[in-house]
Amino acid sequence: MMGPAEVAESLAERLEGTVCRLEDLFAESAGIPDGPWAAAMGEFVRLAGTVTAERWQHLVEGWPAVLDLRSRLRPMYGHYLRMQELTEVSSVLRGAASATGHSPFEATAGFARSAYDRVQEMFLQIDFRQCRRFVMVGCGPLPVTILHVADCTAVPELVGLDIDDDALRVAERLLVHLGLGRIRTVRRDGVSHDFSDAGVVYVANMTSPKAGVLRRIADTAPQGTQVIVRDPVAMGNLLAENSAEELDPRFCVVGEGRCAAQFLSKDRYLRLQAAPATAASQTPAG
Repeated sequence: MMGPAEVAESLAERLEGTVCRLEDLFAESAGIPDGPWAAAMGEFVRLAGTVTAERWQHLVEGWPAVLDLRSRLRPMYGHYLRMQELTEVSSVLRGAASATGHSPFEATAGFARSAYDRVQEMFLQIDFRQCRRFVMVGCGPLPVTILHVADCTAVPELVGLDIDDDALRVAERLLVHLGLGRIRTVRRDGVSHDFSDAGVVYVANMTSPKAGVLRRIADTAPQGTQVIVRDPVAMGNLLAENSAEELDPRFCVVGEGRCAAQFLSKDRYLRLQAAPATAASQTPAG
């Protein structure tokens, strides 16, 4: 019988082989939404979702080199998500233009509905009543989180940030199609945005550098600002950055959501508090 270290090494070697296969398929069919690479990547994500947090921890402890796969997997996973989002947007744009000013995803099924639903707990954890501006960092071409906030709150201004021009163009077409004038998109990196007018900020799972964005929020947002950061769980840590690894001490964690196995991630709820006292300020005068 193999011990924990041997089991971890075996799993890591299998993962290495899987990643090599994904890279080969990516070179051949990355641009085909229903092609071999997309199918293989989808299967990998489904299998990764069955790995428990405990098993993942044993894997990392027994074979730390598994973390080297992050730089190879994260770009592919981001591409995989973007393909799914673009497919969903294309489907919506082929339909009739909205006359209601609401998103259609609450009444649909599939990827978009799952992405829309994964933030449902946010409305139990976050008080939107005094929020005048909601900002999402990393909105992408299918900004379902912002759309969900627009559907469920009266926040007058919702802003989506992204650095991908193509994603922003698609998102803007979608918003016009849906008649959602409360939402606007801005081409800006979260590490340079001024969050001083934000009441609530949401940081998407694929945002990078996540720690840098949170530091920028802490530097520019007022004390008490509510922040939701989407973080990976278990094997999802191979696919996205985890803010818990380098969380700015000016934030306190006030809650955590449930894991969405399909996305290998969950929401963490933060609140910006006063800056921690420095060593100098803690030294008695005189």
